[in-house]
Amino acid sequence: NFFTTRLDHRLSDTDLIHGTFLIDNGHTNGPDIFGDVLIGTLTQRKTANIEESHIFSPTVINFARVGVNRVVAEAVKSLGAINPAAADLTLGFVPGRAVGQINIAGLTIFPGGIGSAGEYHWHYTSYQAYDDLSFIRGAHALKVGGAFERIQSNAFGAGAANGTAAFGSMAAFLTNTPISFVANVPGTGNPLGLRQSIFGAYVQDDWRLQRTLTLNLGVRYEMASVPTEQHGRLATLTSLSSPVIKLGSPYFDNPTKKNFSPRAGFAWDPSGNGKTAIRGGLGLYDSLPLTYQFALLSVLSAPYLQQGSTTTGLAGAFPNNLYGSLSASALRTAFVEQHPKRNYVVEWNLNVQHQFAGNVSAEVVYAAAHGVHSPFLSSDINIVQPVATAQGYLWPTPRGSGIKPLPTVGNVSAVFWQVSSTYQALRSRVSKRMSRGLLAQASYTWAKTLDTGSGSFQTAYVNSVSTLPVFDSHIRKAPADFDVRHTLSVSETWEVPAGRFTHGRGSWLAAGWQLGAIAQAASGLPFTAVIAGDPLGLNSSIPFAFPDRLNLPECNHPVNPGNPGNYIRVNCFVAPTPGTRLGNAGRNVAVGPGLLNFDASLFKNFKVERISEKFNAQFRTEIFNALNHANFAPPTAAQTQIFTQTLQPISSAGTITSTSTTSRQIQFALKLSW
Repeated sequence: NFFTTRLDHRLSDTDLIHGTFLIDNGHTNGPDIFGDVLIGTLTQRKTANIEESHIFSPTVINFARVGVNRVVAEAVKSLGAINPAAADLTLGFVPGRAVGQINIAGLTIFPGGIGSAGEYHWHYTSYQAYDDLSFIRGAHALKVGGAFERIQSNAFGAGAANGTAAFGSMAAFLTNTPISFVANVPGTGNPLGLRQSIFGAYVQDDWRLQRTLTLNLGVRYEMASVPTEQHGRLATLTSLSSPVIKLGSPYFDNPTKKNFSPRAGFAWDPSGNGKTAIRGGLGLYDSLPLTYQFALLSVLSAPYLQQGSTTTGLAGAFPNNLYGSLSASALRTAFVEQHPKRNYVVEWNLNVQHQFAGNVSAEVVYAAAHGVHSPFLSSDINIVQPVATAQGYLWPTPRGSGIKPLPTVGNVSAVFWQVSSTYQALRSRVSKRMSRGLLAQASYTWAKTLDTGSGSFQTAYVNSVSTLPVFDSHIRKAPADFDVRHTLSVSETWEVPAGRFTHGRGSWLAAGWQLGAIAQAASGLPFTAVIAGDPLGLNSSIPFAFPDRLNLPECNHPVNPGNPGNYIRVNCFVAPTPGTRLGNAGRNVAVGPGLLNFDASLFKNFKVERISEKFNAQFRTEIFNALNHANFAPPTAAQTQIFTQTLQPISSAGTITSTSTTSRQIQFALKLSW
């Protein structure tokens, strides 16, 4: 349900006011992946803003704006049981709850019964105020401004309300030997209300040095307060060597107090005839530590929500005795780096454009960026620590015999500001503006993005690994989870000429036809081959482990393109020796299937001048994926598991079972305009 309205009013010759109001509400519901539970989501968005502009003189104008934006998201809500067993409390792992999640290596995760999906409520409100003053002095076009934002982020998370039991293999499941169990203590959990303020100011000068050369110079200052909680419900470890939890504020030291960010750019017309433009820029952009980075971290932390986990004493406990294996003291908590460094991105680019004859233009752009001290979020840093050897990182033998740094604490979610990233791209585009009924454009982008972490605790990408090693950023450095090396797009719109049937009765059928097409091609997303369970002996319910990749020419790209039944070349991977050694395969060693898509459209316009000169009836035929090409999705988390916890091959490894686009879809429509 969507509604929007806008109001414009001229108060005087020098004052104009306008405002907008928007409501956008929606909800979804449908069965879970196994068809056992009806689940749903709720989203609501409300935006209201008002702006007043005042003209002081022909060269001085001021814009003042205030607004509020509110977003509500509730997911995933259990709406009812499709399978009656999904509501049977006698099958539950936790007293008074339905069956929980079951994770078996190599298989799709069983999502559990009613209330097991992990329901989260996010209520986010942002109040904003801006003022911008623009004035011209000779060759200088100056702008100064300021901004203020107040964030109110309320959150409630159920987490593992029904519990999650994990098994290292199908054999482990059949013999009732879970490797880990995680569950909330019933009745715990409190809503959190994070509060934060942001202040900003800037000055910018567009300096016209010559008729053909303009410099853009500016500096921005922007800082954010450290998030607080309206009831003081913040909890964090201040040291990785002590189990003492600090309650309340300050959450961490503020790294944003000196956030001055310079920017510089230029625009040059070397020929002076307006047909060639060369532009470039360099800027420093701050990335502030905002509430979204801490909402999930804080809402799942003891003592406000008590979530226990264990990796011992589980043999024979599935399903009804799992909860009794939890220790009352080993609760999930959080660690926030107490003295973070400034998080920023340096960006630079060079752009060359040229206008050719015949309404054809071309553009070539080089763009690059370097991110420094970006956040790295880990689901659990309280793991048995390895020893660095000539073979690589090695954990104690026998597996699981090591001791965690904080034995009396459960999982420790953490955020560090330690991710580094680089981005380089070369983009080219050729465009033909509409002439003789034809509009066309082709663009190609080569890009390369490397980082030491793209998404972890708050996983943003389906191909991300949920947990990565914290102790060594070098073994995490790899193509980013969103790295797409090649992208090609070609589009055209052609208004078919009517020939000699431009007038008279023949024009009714011959005129008004329009053909459109969009062709897209892109390389795939990278993914990581892993070992299921906890073969290293991390003693964590959220483990990680990599296999070894063979140093063979055919294993430089260990995939079989076009073969979804055996997409990963599993024979390029072997189990590490000894089994408690971290393999050398590393992160994002393979690339998933690419994209090839062709969409087409056919429109017919009928102008009905008897009704009005502008009345038009348009019949539309649109074909999506016209070639019916199967674009396979990257392997899922279960499909990238090469070996079980006992280092036995998983037969289903590397099999892709889903697509990233639909089959051919044909749509017919009638559009009336007047």
